[in-house]
Amino acid sequence: KEIEDFLGGYPERKRDYPERVLEALRITIGNYRKAQPTTTAAESFLKIT
Repeated sequence: KEIEDFLGGYPERKRDYPERVLEALRITIGNYRKAQPTTTAAESFLKIT
C-alpha cells in the first residue's frame, strides 16, 4: 500500500500485480518444497540445466 501511494497508484490493468506476484512466489516455494531432494552433485546440476 505504501509503495502504491508513493507511486500515485498503479495503472488499472496492473492493479492486482502485487497479489499475483506473491501468489506466484507462494506456488514456486510450494513446488520447491515438494521436490525430491537430490542425492549427488551431478543430480543437482542436472536439475538446474
